[in-house]
Amino acid sequence: MEDESSQGIKNIQIHATTRYPIVSAYEFEFLKTEKEIQSLLKPCTIYFILQRPLIYIENFTAKDGIIKFNVNDDRNTPPLNCSFVPSENGIGNPEEEFLINAQFYKKDSGFVSAI
Repeated sequence: MEDESSQGIKNIQIHATTRYPIVSAYEFEFLKTEKEIQSLLKPCTIYFILQRPLIYIENFTAKDGIIKFNVNDDRNTPPLNCSFVPSENGIGNPEEEFLINAQFYKKDSGFVSAI
């Protein structure tokens, strides 16, 4: 049997940029129909399908001008505790009232069906 060898690239450097932040399959299902997203994807030549835990927001509250929430990923790791003061981040001023309509996907819908 003859010893076969092949020559190829010994070192390769790949430089890549993302056209859009990483999203879950659930989010992509909705985003892929948006014209802006389609225009971002059109010139792309490589697509990555990655598996990662779905992250979600829990314990969302808005009180006394402070928005607080936890980001969790179902991996038995401590949640990321976040707080945000809109007026300190260039959104409105402390005297303004905001109407916040927060809608988040979560693993369990929270709906209770009555029989």
